Amino acid sequence: MKGQESYFSSQKKYRLYYQYWEKTNPQGILVFVHGLNEHSGRYQNPIHYFEKKPYSLYLFDLRGHGRSDGVRSHVEKFEDYIEDLKSFLMLINKNAKHQKIFLIGHSMGGQIVLDFVSQYPKMVSGFIASSPNILTKVKINWLKKNLGMSLAYFLPKLSLGNDINAKWISRNTKVVEDYQKDPMTSPKITLKLASEIFKNQEKLLEKIKAITTPALIQHGSGDEICDHLGSELVFKTIKSPDKHLQIYPGHYHELFNDLDYHLVLSNMDAWIKKRI
Repeated sequence: MKGQESYFSSQKKYRLYYQYWEKTNPQGILVFVHGLNEHSGRYQNPIHYFEKKPYSLYLFDLRGHGRSDGVRSHVEKFEDYIEDLKSFLMLINKNAKHQKIFLIGHSMGGQIVLDFVSQYPKMVSGFIASSPNILTKVKINWLKKNLGMSLAYFLPKLSLGNDINAKWISRNTKVVEDYQKDPMTSPKITLKLASEIFKNQEKLLEKIKAITTPALIQHGSGDEICDHLGSELVFKTIKSPDKHLQIYPGHYHELFNDLDYHLVLSNMDAWIKKRI
């Protein structure tokens, strides 16, 4: 089943690309938020899996990513991502007919989802954070990080390498090769976006203490990009009475694109089914 494509207007007149698969009477709505330097088109595995299920699916490209407007891999402030996601959910809600909405965020998308739910808990019925960017495991040179944070004010759009080895995203070599050839992925990030990510990390654990929304946290122990200990911290910190943590031994960063991804998606499906 081919999805439909469109654009919606968010803050500051940005045109943000989205794709969707709508069911006539869905049992729930799944909204995916992708990670840094990628786009919604890379989520073919969850799309193919869940389009056969009784859910409507929605995915959008963050500003500065994929087919959306904006300087590549750049944001003026992290809160812009939160407000873009809010605008997207408001668009979806126009046709939702009071159906339950579940947010699914990967990596930086997981970081965005956690921040969003801490601020707008009534807009969703539950959320899934996949390899959320809470504790960055990538070894970033101390001087480069601190100098970059200082220069972000003066040279916000200056792009530098993100220090991420593409081989770390998946144990599936085909996934790695496709990622490296994809013209809509990037190995660079602007100083301002990097600064905003780090500043958000510093305050996020305090903010998520307010979360009581049903939560599923998934992470691979072999993740060399975002430390799985960050997911354990999230699990311990949020106040949700209905929360579950799944650590997959040896799995790499992109659980949806790694070996045994069917197991991850099946566990997500089972978790959602119990809450619709």
